[in-house]
Parts: sequence; C-alpha cells; structure tokens
Amino acid sequence: MELDDLKKTWNLIDEQLKDKELIREEDINRLITKAGSGIHDLGRFITRSLVISGIIIAYFIITSIFADQRDWFFTLLLIVAFPAIGWDVFTTRYLRNTRVDTLPLVDVITRINRYYRWMIWEGFVGIAFVLGVATFYFIDKGIWLFAPSMILLFFFVWALVLLLLYWVYQKKIMRRIREIRKNLNELKELKDYNIP
Repeated sequence: MELDDLKKTWNLIDEQLKDKELIREEDINRLITKAGSGIHDLGRFITRSLVISGIIIAYFIITSIFADQRDWFFTLLLIVAFPAIGWDVFTTRYLRNTRVDTLPLVDVITRINRYYRWMIWEGFVGIAFVLGVATFYFIDKGIWLFAPSMILLFFFVWALVLLLLYWVYQKKIMRRIREIRKNLNELKELKDYNIP
C-alpha cells in the first residue's frame, strides 16, 4: 500500500514539474549581461570623472604657475588630489577585474559588496573633506569680515558643492551599485533554483 502511495505522489510531483517552466539559460545570460554592463558603465563613469578631475587639477597648476600664487588652499588640494586620483584608479581597475562572465558568482557578489562599502566610506570622507576645506577657507580668508551678501554667497556656493557631491554619489554611483547588486542577487536565486 505504501508503495502505491509513493508512486502516486511521485507521479503527481512529476506532472507538476512538467507544467512548470524551468529557468532558461537565456534568462541567466540576460542577467549576466545586465550585471556586467552595469559594472562596465560604473567603471566608465569613474574614468570620466577622473579625466574631469585631471583637467581641473591641471587648470589649478597652470593658473598658479602663471599667477605666481601659491597658498595653503592650493597646496591642500594638490596633497589630497593625487591620493584621491590614485584611489579612483585603483577602484576603477578593481571594477574592471570584476567580470561576471568569468568569475564565480559568489566572488562577483563579494567584490561588489566590498566596493559598495568602499563607496559609502568614500562618500563620508568626501563630505568631511569638503566641509573641512570650507571651514578652513572661511577662517583663513576672514569671510566673516565681508558684507553679509558675500557671506551668504560663500555658504550658497559651498552648499551647492555639497549637494553636487551628494547627488553624484547617490544618483550616479550608489544607485548603479544597488542595481548591480539586485541583478546579481536575482542571478544567484536563478542559479540556485536551477540546480538539478
């Protein structure tokens, strides 16, 4: 009797599996391509920001040479700019080496999660740096001695800088990383579900 029940249960499960569509390779390849292109797009964005940063630094260097003005603000920017550019080059190479199509999925997820944590810290450090530079510039140049309209302009400009920095991190970097992580998690679920 138990053997008949087991056969009936087995046949019922077999019919249910026949009705369900198994995960297709095309779905997995689509998610791999989507995650890979997201990582590639993020790397391209950081490369473009590196080029823009290099142009700005070159502008500061050239104008300081021709104007023959070198103050602490310019020196501070240069001292911080070169390690920041080195960090961006490192993270860009890190992203470029994070290949969804060749690395095991667990490694890709680990690398993207690590990169996500790095970007959170980079955002905090960037905002702290901008606030520090604004504060020291305010004190060094004696901004409080100027007319109220100049003081308001000072705060308005630095607030715009902070908002731009926040916008770049949230909309251009963190949103893309969240999309990549979502795609990788879907891919992991599909691969786990598709294991025979």
